Amino acid sequence: MSSETAHPLSQQIQASLQKASAFRNRLQTSSGRYTLSGLVLSALATFFAGLSSLTGKPIVVDDWRITCTFAAVFTLGATIATGVQSQLAKPDLLTQASECVGKLRALISDTLSPACDWEDVRKKYQQILVDYTGVDL
Repeated sequence: MSSETAHPLSQQIQASLQKASAFRNRLQTSSGRYTLSGLVLSALATFFAGLSSLTGKPIVVDDWRITCTFAAVFTLGATIATGVQSQLAKPDLLTQASECVGKLRALISDTLSPACDWEDVRKKYQQILVDYTGVDL
């Protein structure tokens, strides 16, 4: 490839890197939120059930049904958060996005060399596009 087409390819790779990084960051944020939600809700359910068990009396308005309802609602919320996380924030997709970002960064490093083989860079970039179709590039 001539040096005239090198710059646009470099820009295209840089744009793909920005999009892939943003995609990975959204997945990480989403996964973190669901994990934290599930953890907090599980802890609350354990607190309500455990404290009531230790004290031998309900902790909410001296009514076992209400105390058990709170524990059940928190447990349900934790279960839903975990289920949604497994469906929406797929760990394998997060791994793919991270790999893709790494490969794009390496490819950008290749373009910085004065002896850059632009045809090789183009082929590697095309392979990244094929290999990471699930990642927003």
